[in-house]
Amino acid sequence: MKRLATLLTVALSASAAAQTSLPADTARVHYQRADGAYAGWGLHVWEDTTAQVTWDKPLAQSGKDDFGAYFDIPLKPGAQKLGFIVHKGDTKDADRDLWFDLSRGRELFLKSGSLNVAYAKAGPFTVDASKAPVAQAAAPAATAPAATPGASSSAQPIPKNVLRVRYVRPDGKYDGWGLHAWEDTTAQVEWSKPLTPTGVDAGGAYWDVPLKDGAAKVGFIVHKGDEKDPGADMFADLSKGNEVTVTSGKAEFAYGAPAVLSDPPVPAGVARINYYRPDGKYDGWGLHA
Repeated sequence: MKRLATLLTVALSASAAAQTSLPADTARVHYQRADGAYAGWGLHVWEDTTAQVTWDKPLAQSGKDDFGAYFDIPLKPGAQKLGFIVHKGDTKDADRDLWFDLSRGRELFLKSGSLNVAYAKAGPFTVDASKAPVAQAAAPAATAPAATPGASSSAQPIPKNVLRVRYVRPDGKYDGWGLHAWEDTTAQVEWSKPLTPTGVDAGGAYWDVPLKDGAAKVGFIVHKGDEKDPGADMFADLSKGNEVTVTSGKAEFAYGAPAVLSDPPVPAGVARINYYRPDGKYDGWGLHA
């Protein structure tokens, strides 16, 4: 009897120790099957992860705990979301792509056959993971390229015969984004070779587009490969100004520079918290400090 109790104690201890603590810069997908059969099930994952995964070589299970199997997913810096599919060969557990909203936490719990997940083991399992999360808006401190190496904190004067196209991303990630331009510009631009940013300052990335004599309008698209932001062709009417600002995801651009570039200097002994909303609606929002 004593030996049986010892064996039970060892088994329970091993089970409790099966799940390791969650490492930094890692997300964990917990997966539970009613039949307890986990052999062969892997995780296909994409978006904000550094994992190199193909369909025929999914992410292997990292371990098992009292909930089921779990997968540890390495994250990119600033990760916001992950797309994932639990599958065994070509058999998918769910018939749709699922999404992991990292703004809710770094652990997600999924039960076989369900699209609803929880971000805590105790539930509730009410979050529809088939709906991609909306990108989280960051305060301008996160978007302010002043934190980017080589970025300027103040705007440079706009040269003569130039249209300045500004681009603001809430995530502050400008690598790989270029500008396609046509109409009244002397720039020689191809889709595969867009204009690279002229600079980055507190207002975002910007391109200085050289103009033809008597220029009236310039067509432009901000893109990264074949990904356009926001999508449709845009046209700057030069009679309205020589500077425009495109905000990521917004269908319409604005004439002029972002307001952050005209902010007064921060007084000595004062901290300033900048708050950015993609919808531009600030009425009623206050700060408790």
